[in-house]
Amino acid sequence: MKPLTTATLAFLLAFASSSANAWFFFWFPIPTGGSSATSDNTCVAETAKEGDTVNSTNGNIAKVVKLSGTSSRCKDSAMPILATVDYTSGVTFTSKAGIELPDKFKPMGLTDRQKFFEGILLKAKTDDGKLFLQVSAGKRSVVSSMPEFVKKWKAGLKNFDDPTYSETEELTIDGFPTWRFEQKGKLKNLFGTRMTMLHTVMEAKDEYLIIQAWGYDNDYSEEVEAFKKLPSAIKGLTPPTPIASAEKPSQGGQGSERTDATPPPPPQAPPEENSTARRLRELGELRKQGLITEKEYNKKRQAILSDM
Repeated sequence: MKPLTTATLAFLLAFASSSANAWFFFWFPIPTGGSSATSDNTCVAETAKEGDTVNSTNGNIAKVVKLSGTSSRCKDSAMPILATVDYTSGVTFTSKAGIELPDKFKPMGLTDRQKFFEGILLKAKTDDGKLFLQVSAGKRSVVSSMPEFVKKWKAGLKNFDDPTYSETEELTIDGFPTWRFEQKGKLKNLFGTRMTMLHTVMEAKDEYLIIQAWGYDNDYSEEVEAFKKLPSAIKGLTPPTPIASAEKPSQGGQGSERTDATPPPPPQAPPEENSTARRLRELGELRKQGLITEKEYNKKRQAILSDM
């Protein structure tokens, strides 16, 4: 069966196995342009002007349509202006990849910014909200050196408090140069929940993929070997040629593309972590384990409900 393709959402569900641990094929839902996708909830620099264009992490271009002035919704002091931005004004990249996704993972919705500007192809989670997966992609030609790109990506991760990292492994998986490392830390939330995340970067002929799988420490440890097999579940890509994969500094010149690509932003704390339901469940676990008193439980519960 071939993947269905539409201008807005394209994915194919076809079970590849009848076993209890079945996988289904998911064709990444990246629009190919021609439709409008704007967001009025984007923060830009104070110097931004209407009509300005900004290069995205995956080689696309976003255009500032309207400026609404300084807003308290913009938390970054370097980007204090709320703006309406068109993310499809310069769509030049569409991933060719798909993935055989374990059926325990269900795809989550993506915003236009995530799809067009941040290069996120897929966000998925298990029904119990304990394991998560994110896949991002970008044009290979905007990266001069994949090893340096991976170092920059690793150094820029700020999704955990008190993070620790494993050494970066350099591998070749199914012909694709691959870099992999683990990150451990506490989520930036009320309870500082500890999680572990596996980061995998794959180089293909025309694009690169960043595969991130994470979960609560105990749940992650049970699935880490399956997470390490995710690169082999990627379909539709061609390994790089020796010339494309050789890490030579770009000489620039006429017609050359920019080679200072910024890695896409890392996945933040799972949406559930900031939800009232998640916080109440975690609070209940603390009470159940006898780590807080009934009085402390009721006080914190009331505070959480007051934040709704």
